[in-house]
Amino acid sequence: QILYLYSPIDNDVFQGTIPEEVGLLTSLENLVIKNSMGLIGSIPSSLGILSDLRQLALFNNNLQGKVPTELFSLEKLSYLNLAKNNLSGRISLKFGDLMEKLVFDNNNFTGRLVLRDLRNTKISLLSLSFNRISMEFDKDVGLLRGLKYLYLDANEITGKIPTTIGMLTKL
Repeated sequence: QILYLYSPIDNDVFQGTIPEEVGLLTSLENLVIKNSMGLIGSIPSSLGILSDLRQLALFNNNLQGKVPTELFSLEKLSYLNLAKNNLSGRISLKFGDLMEKLVFDNNNFTGRLVLRDLRNTKISLLSLSFNRISMEFDKDVGLLRGLKYLYLDANEITGKIPTTIGMLTKL
């Protein structure tokens, strides 16, 4: 039973793609692969069957493509960091209620975000900077009561900052 899989050092350990067979590690709780610019290809959809996965950090690599929709159904996932890759497409914020930290900055994500989708989570960190995400800053931001950190810079955000942001006493 492998519970944790971490890249052992901080630079270019992995070359090639993440194999679909990683989905066979059914007890895996934490998967961290970082700072490996030789890591290419897409995020395998087989990660979506790792029902015990709590932490998925695939940051500062050279991953491409869309985020598999299967990841959004991982009920125990509380930390997802896909920053600093070449990921693209629309992203959903529909996660299980244990989600605490989402880090998607420095990619090529597009589309509209709906903050309301995070209302039943424990979200404390939402980092989406340096993408091409569009959204209207609306009153729904007040629904994210546990939010401590919000990074949306270098996107296409419109609208006035709503008064409901004052409800975020931890921000």
